[in-house]
Amino acid sequence: MVGRKRRYRKDGQYYYEDRDAPKVEKKEERRDYKVSKIDAKTEKAKAVAIKRKWTAILLIAVIIGLVIIKFGGFKL
Repeated sequence: MVGRKRRYRKDGQYYYEDRDAPKVEKKEERRDYKVSKIDAKTEKAKAVAIKRKWTAILLIAVIIGLVIIKFGGFKL
């Protein structure tokens, strides 16, 4: 058995003028949140990549320096 359909009236009972507005706002807020979260993750990934690059360069420089010192260095 199907229930009775409620009508939207202007006297306040079951009446809401723009029913779709809150849904649209919620969707926009959700989308904006997701976009900002993705942007934050990409910025963090870039920062980590830069940090790793410089750490690797520094590590290679230290290893080269130790090898040079161990095997006698440059003879000018």
